[in-house]
Amino acid sequence: RVYVRNWGADTWTISGADSVSNGFITEGGESYCTYKGIDFVDLDCSAASGAAGILYRYNDSVGINIEFCTGDNLQGNVGGNHSVYGIWGVDGSKIYRCTGNNIQNGTDNTNPNTAVALTFNGKNISMQRCESTNCHSLFYHKGVGTVLDTSTSIRFCKVYTPAGSNYNAQGNGNVAHSYTISQCNFYLKETGIGIFQRGSPEQFSAPNGGADAKKHWWCNNIFYKNGSGSNPAIQFSQAFKAIIFNNIMLDCRRVWAELDDTSTYGPPLDLADYNCHFGTTLPSQTYGLRGVSYANASQVNAINSNCALNDIIQNPLFTDAVGGDFTLQAGSTCLTSGIGGSTQGAYIGNFYTIGVN
Repeated sequence: RVYVRNWGADTWTISGADSVSNGFITEGGESYCTYKGIDFVDLDCSAASGAAGILYRYNDSVGINIEFCTGDNLQGNVGGNHSVYGIWGVDGSKIYRCTGNNIQNGTDNTNPNTAVALTFNGKNISMQRCESTNCHSLFYHKGVGTVLDTSTSIRFCKVYTPAGSNYNAQGNGNVAHSYTISQCNFYLKETGIGIFQRGSPEQFSAPNGGADAKKHWWCNNIFYKNGSGSNPAIQFSQAFKAIIFNNIMLDCRRVWAELDDTSTYGPPLDLADYNCHFGTTLPSQTYGLRGVSYANASQVNAINSNCALNDIIQNPLFTDAVGGDFTLQAGSTCLTSGIGGSTQGAYIGNFYTIGVN
């Protein structure tokens, strides 16, 4: 394994303003590399179709780890795919205690093709204890090669971007994602969507198509003021056999919504239950199942008996949600209302430092 890193307590900052200044870029084949303690600042990559501080462009690299790195102010060309950490096609990667801020498509840091980390057809990727601000997504997984590939897991992250865990194959011809994990994250962007999973109709005729995609584990997350219009905290399509439990949604637009009726192509949700929501701002459409909206738990439970029966509508009694303290106060119903009497919300304490510092 090759280590590219700062030395001891010294800092290492990489910047550039010549319109092609990716930090590190490989055209494929380089494997088992670790990048650690590097700050990417003010990179002007406006002539590059794929801009990044660290960019693996093709599909034959294995074991790429990125730890304690930051990215601030990165500009790519209009129409490209830009991120601080671009691990396109990488098999096996850990992104640990990294941050990203102000990633731009042209000059637009709200463009859907901007993310802290981004992959096409990557697999076996883990992102933990990271933070995103002023771009579109924490992690954008644009597609998997086959339905047998294990998609990205996101844990112990803080998200201040319009999309958090973004699993989207729509429009690129890939099959729907399988084996995604989103656990113990804080989705804190007002009007944002925390977890987004989406396939496309063309997948159903593809080899190993959408009907085989399965098993997602989305649990113990906190969603605060997520959603706008008809968008919920968790939005998905083709999330066959997904398991959604122990989440807390406070002051969100909706709880969760399955956008389309894909029951012809694959199995239903395994479980969407034991969640807490309070202050839902579109109560007439609290849930969405098979493309239809429902106002309350009993309505959606009548369609799928594994949905919403044990959900609670209670103030979770966070210590200070406005100030960012999402610990549960004594007396919170969420302390014992999870599946099997477990605690809802994110299991996180001072020993789980998020970001570099």
